Amino acid sequence: MKLTSATYLNDYSVELFFSDGETRTVDFRSFLSAASNPMTKEFLDLSKFKNFEVTHGYLSWNNGEMDFSADSLYSWSDQ
Repeated sequence: MKLTSATYLNDYSVELFFSDGETRTVDFRSFLSAASNPMTKEFLDLSKFKNFEVTHGYLSWNNGEMDFSADSLYSWSDQ
């Protein structure tokens, strides 16, 4: 399974579209707030958070500085 596209919704929520036809939503707020890595915490800045792309089936920020696989996103998501 691959992530085919993603759309920013609001706050730290992203709508995800998968190759199996599923559409799911992930809220990254808890993950970012709990992060101990200062580079990860930088994405609490919404202007940075909103600047993501889907690359090779991964949701990626800042050229791979932070990225998530389709499998991880699928398991984290709300249906």
